[in-house]
Amino acid sequence: MSNKPSRANKFALFLILFSTFISLLLPFVILKSGIDVEKAQLALIVLQDLIIILIPVLIYLFLTRTKLTDLVPHEKLTGKNVIYIIILTILISPLIKLVSSVTTLFYPADVNTEILYYIDSLSFPLAMIALAVMPAVFEELAFRGVILSNYKSTGLLISALISSLFFGLFHQDFYQIGYAIVAGVFFSFIVAYTNSIYASMLSHFIINGTQVAYTKLILSLIDDSTLQEIMTQAEQTGNDYGTIVYGIFFTLIFTPLLIVTAKKFMEYNKSRKLDYELSITEKETSEFEIDIDTIQKSKKKGFIDIYFILYVIVSVLLTILYSAV
Repeated sequence: MSNKPSRANKFALFLILFSTFISLLLPFVILKSGIDVEKAQLALIVLQDLIIILIPVLIYLFLTRTKLTDLVPHEKLTGKNVIYIIILTILISPLIKLVSSVTTLFYPADVNTEILYYIDSLSFPLAMIALAVMPAVFEELAFRGVILSNYKSTGLLISALISSLFFGLFHQDFYQIGYAIVAGVFFSFIVAYTNSIYASMLSHFIINGTQVAYTKLILSLIDDSTLQEIMTQAEQTGNDYGTIVYGIFFTLIFTPLLIVTAKKFMEYNKSRKLDYELSITEKETSEFEIDIDTIQKSKKKGFIDIYFILYVIVSVLLTILYSAV
């Protein structure tokens, strides 16, 4: 079996380099083409994940001669699992919000200003497609699909942490890195226990979609001067203590419920988790032969290589660069 973590690291590095190149190229193309800049920017927001993530995924599948269905776990979600995922997503949301609130003490949430602008400028359906549907589908294909699947041989803990680290750094924003990593670990957990990428897509959509719907509702109730004040506050640091207290309070309340629900979810999906782990052998379910020595040796393989190091360096440098602009 080829060194799958190395393959994931190469993909991650290509993904971030490709997205950076496209991000620099497209504004130049728009200016040269003479089309309306504001309309073009809004169109790019809707299509950006399709361009900067799907293309690298397709290139990866072509070069490795891999079928997407062979790489990405795609078991159909049962109705009970859909309910579990909705409940778990709601219960973990205060923790994600708490991490993002703590981050604002050190780094301004500049991205929130951009998101407010895009949600205000786009119609509700387009805002949902751009900021909820597209990220839920394509980011999950890349990070819980290509990367997490290639890291399976390292075990669930390491694969979840590394794919989530890549996911957080890919956002290239100090404010987003922390909560993206937390969310990424959660997404990895539900993918492994359902043996399905649809689980993380659903959870990712719920998190983003509720934020879009809530923001759109608030924007419909305020005037332009209030909106400008909110945007100004979003660009500042050290002013989110109220939200932190709110986050701690609800995290303390929801965490016991989260643990109880997670245990029931894990118990319900024991067989699916086993199918997910056995897929390391790259055999059909009916052909699985559990070779403990082989799996243990594969888990001992190193996953930190030159591509891993370059991904971290490039993403951190880009984050610093964008935060300074």
